[in-house]
Amino acid sequence: MSIKKTGNWGDATRMINNIKPDIQSANEIALKQIGLKGEGYVVKIIQSQPAEWQALSKSYKRYKSLHGYSSLMLKRTGDMFMRITSLADKKQVFIGLKREAINRDGESLANIAAIMEFGSIKRNIPARPFLMPAHKQLVAEGLDKIFKEQYMLEIKRKYHTT
Repeated sequence: MSIKKTGNWGDATRMINNIKPDIQSANEIALKQIGLKGEGYVVKIIQSQPAEWQALSKSYKRYKSLHGYSSLMLKRTGDMFMRITSLADKKQVFIGLKREAINRDGESLANIAAIMEFGSIKRNIPARPFLMPAHKQLVAEGLDKIFKEQYMLEIKRKYHTT
């Protein structure tokens, strides 16, 4: 009795031999997509000015008005808001502000973001979280779906499967 091979064994062998780099490539693309989605969530949270955030003090509102700054929370000059970014590699994604990003006054935007996220007792600034809520939204979505979809797209692109 003999066994007859059917189908495209060449592509099947190539898929098996290349599965690790194919997964790495798909993961990198998926992480970049997650980063962009996360950036969008951060922006939406800041724009929505959540009701849970403590309102600005009257004196700070007055200060912002006198200096021509935005009346919105976390958007004094717009420097921080406009520099929200994401960076992805093959294993992880970062969403936030780069350590070297500075505002027009020369202050670290990453430090300002940390103060806004967690608050500062010393400076009497309440926490107005925007990064962790964005992270929670991403996780609640089920990120594994993005990875699976991207892997299937990579397989279809590379091996022309239907």
